[in-house]
Amino acid sequence: MIGQDKRLVVGTLPDGRYLQVIYVPSRSVPGAVYVMHSRSLTDAEKRRFRRRMR
Repeated sequence: MIGQDKRLVVGTLPDGRYLQVIYVPSRSVPGAVYVMHSRSLTDAEKRRFRRRMR
């Protein structure tokens, strides 16, 4: 969590791209989320992510 119910997810897409998504779970619809932000990772962020995944 990164504050006030926001959650951060970093991962890879099937085509190999790296993506960061910040979302908030819906309080009124179970299982639904509201995406606040989505972007590709920088080269430095990709290196950190790969190191963590070892």
